[in-house]
Amino acid sequence: MRKTRRLMEAFLDTDYAVRDGGVWRVVRIGERHPRIETLVKSTGVFITGWNPFGKRASAAANDARNRAMARILAARGYAVLPHQGIGSDGTWAEDGFFVRDMRAKTARNLARAFGQLAIVAIARGRKAELVWV
Repeated sequence: MRKTRRLMEAFLDTDYAVRDGGVWRVVRIGERHPRIETLVKSTGVFITGWNPFGKRASAAANDARNRAMARILAARGYAVLPHQGIGSDGTWAEDGFFVRDMRAKTARNLARAFGQLAIVAIARGRKAELVWV
């Protein structure tokens, strides 16, 4: 799937939430969230296995893809926290992972393997950034 205005707007109109100590912390692309930044040494990414290539998949298929991604992340020794991408209109949400201290290049490769179009990257002192895979 190619980048379209509609697709870009969907990413920009999403809240990226990470569960930190029982509290959901939310950031949007182009914004900073100093509390989320404290969760990483340098960088972190929001990533999911859900809805590959921007096509809605069944709950069972999405859950299976996220379980597979979780196994890969654990095998590689990454610390992860639960993540949800929530559309600003409230009509959809995707579960995923906030991966601490994973570099964007590594995350792009993993996302590509799961048919994802983009990830959201954060770095200390910088705004959250949409990174196309």
